Amino acid sequence: MPKIPITFNSFEKGENTATDPRDLGKGYLAGCVNMMVDEVGIIRTMGAPENHDAQGDTGQPAGTVSSMGRGLFAFSHDRIGGANSDNMAGTHTGGAAEAVLTDSSGAFMVDSLIGATVTNTTNSESATITDNNATTVTGALSGGETWDNGDTYTITDFPETSDDYIVWVVATSALVKIWSKENAEWSPGTVLDLGTSAQKPTFTLFDGGLRITDGAFGATTKWYGYIERRKFRTATTPTYNYTDNNWFAKGNDLTPPLTTGVFLEDGDSLQTTGTVGEVNVKLHTTLDANKPEAEWQKKWECGVTYVYDTTQETLISILGGETSPDTYDLSGATTLSAARFEIQIFGDATNRVNERLTHVKVYIREHGTQEWFTQGVWELQEGGRLINGDERNLWTAVDTTNDYYKAFNTSGTQPIPQILHTWESETGLFNDEKSIDIGQTGDGYGASVVIGRTVYVGNVKRTNFDGESLIEADAIYKSIPDQPDTFPASWRIDAAINDGEGITALHKWGKELLQFKHRTLYIIDTSGETEILTHTFKKAGARNASIIADTPFGIVWANEWGLWLYDGELQSLLSQDRLGNTFFTNVPDEAPRPRHALGEGIVEQSAWSTFISASSYLGYYAYKQQIIIGDKFGTAGAGNIYIYDFRTGSIVRGLAKMTASVKHTNFITDSDDDLVIMHTTGTIVKWGDTETATTGQQVDFPEVGTLGKLFRTKECSVTYKSSVTQATPLYYRTNGSASWSTFASENFADTGDGTSEGWSRLVFDASSFIEAETIQLKLDFPSSGIVQIND
Repeated sequence: MPKIPITFNSFEKGENTATDPRDLGKGYLAGCVNMMVDEVGIIRTMGAPENHDAQGDTGQPAGTVSSMGRGLFAFSHDRIGGANSDNMAGTHTGGAAEAVLTDSSGAFMVDSLIGATVTNTTNSESATITDNNATTVTGALSGGETWDNGDTYTITDFPETSDDYIVWVVATSALVKIWSKENAEWSPGTVLDLGTSAQKPTFTLFDGGLRITDGAFGATTKWYGYIERRKFRTATTPTYNYTDNNWFAKGNDLTPPLTTGVFLEDGDSLQTTGTVGEVNVKLHTTLDANKPEAEWQKKWECGVTYVYDTTQETLISILGGETSPDTYDLSGATTLSAARFEIQIFGDATNRVNERLTHVKVYIREHGTQEWFTQGVWELQEGGRLINGDERNLWTAVDTTNDYYKAFNTSGTQPIPQILHTWESETGLFNDEKSIDIGQTGDGYGASVVIGRTVYVGNVKRTNFDGESLIEADAIYKSIPDQPDTFPASWRIDAAINDGEGITALHKWGKELLQFKHRTLYIIDTSGETEILTHTFKKAGARNASIIADTPFGIVWANEWGLWLYDGELQSLLSQDRLGNTFFTNVPDEAPRPRHALGEGIVEQSAWSTFISASSYLGYYAYKQQIIIGDKFGTAGAGNIYIYDFRTGSIVRGLAKMTASVKHTNFITDSDDDLVIMHTTGTIVKWGDTETATTGQQVDFPEVGTLGKLFRTKECSVTYKSSVTQATPLYYRTNGSASWSTFASENFADTGDGTSEGWSRLVFDASSFIEAETIQLKLDFPSSGIVQIND
């Protein structure tokens, strides 16, 4: 009889453990462990984590990874210097008349200050920095000035040449460390301190400002970003008292002005003492018996607000307090004809107001009524104006017990109180709104996402106006557009409440908001004026935030019921047949469509549900368009993984690929598209696709043959590359047997590094003919090395 060769040279459909080996179609493998099939026609050794560029860099933090599945974040910014401590200032500790600034207590990142401005605040001379190390700064001061011992300095105006950063929250201490790609160094000091602990750090980036909160509600929410704003213009030249031009770490609460401010009557003197940022308001009146104005002749209360970041206005603080407000009774002032407002705000270049503050607004209402009317806007940069006025009334600096600035809302007078604009019309909120932020002490949220110019946060703890803390695990709050920290208590969205599940994550796909709970996925349409729940998918939830990844193909996540993709439709990436049946029996209420036909990427049900747990984690490896899924991010993890390939729809297994029995953070994608994770005591690694010598490499081929007919075979040839000698790697079994036999005592030779040019071919010749109806082959490599198989 003629010889009929059987060739295996198509492997790209990957492992299929849910189908009997004898029923597998072309391109499938019955098993694939620690091997990859992502290159057509080749089986190759799987890669492994390797050190990230940040690993071992100067200043690398040594804290313990304890916020399992959390704590790591990557972002880019136009400004350099973001990994230094915020608001840099200090004292020269070197000798006299020195050209180089020395600060023995300094902790500058080497070369991270180049291009920024150093100012000798003792003699008001400055220089562009040309060099720096940890304790010295070089730059030629203007006017030929030098540094003398005790001179004070500031470092500001960092160049806009861009840098890429990685942020790590050390959970046990709640300290934030940042790595700079440009400087290849970690923060020498603490950039942010969130408080006592941060077990579930949640990151939100909006217009370059990074918000970090704690979903376990054990830390204080903080804001970190760059601010360049001039403050308190005092002359038309223009002259400003000072400029904020630096990285700043601030609270993320929208705290209104202190109620200890006072409402002063005409004739009262402005205050000489006050807390930094405290606002007092004085109502100046004009008397004219021939032009009395009845609109002013009322008893008035006064309220003030802050505006943060130019758009985020606070609740009103009533001067004197809500229970016994300061009042100015003009009801009997029959000769009153006009008035104008003046404010004073305490602070100066040394004791600066909150750098995020940009405006103060003044409101009045008639005593005993509810509506607040806007009387003026004071820009901390340019001065006071009427609500629709173009004229800016400059600030006047006053040196007193506590320095302050003062300015009018108009250079003339107001014939009548302004009543066209109210706090409601200015903010879009109702007067009875009692809480608008989630940034007070103890507040936080466990999930967030930015859609367009709106921020959505979920699983929230917030403090209401009465000081009560409320935990709302089912709630989503929506920010006012362009106001990323303004979350009115009335702007709550509920997809489902009291259902035994809490929100674990929020993601977006286009204008659709994906709300993940432990077992259920809700799709919410945000494209209209009102959010609308459009779909509910049972058994498509996510147990934790680190099991979800954004990809160009859609949002991908895993749970015990499958591996999922949402791209406007819910898809199962582990499909079984063309009819859309998945490998598990309980499909979501709205059944997903399969992504692939006829069994591509199948995992046996019990193996998958055993592998996936509440602490599994997942990341997207952009270079190869692959999803890497880890078994557990805690000490119970064995380091096992699955890799799903979008290009081929294949899935393969890796054993002990991640570091076992240690705590891991979440995966992130850095600016180089590397897939990055941190473990143990701050070891930071990235997924390496380069084939890595390993043990446990095994490939099980389909079982082939014709039932009812015997065939005879005696030899098998393998085309391969190998970095080491592999003894007796080929096995076979026949007729569905459970036991394997060696084919022949032949060895793969060491052909080089396992990836070099050229292939070797080895013929395995059995000692006698093998007769069977079916046969299955297996390659099992006993030695640690790199192997490639061509056919």
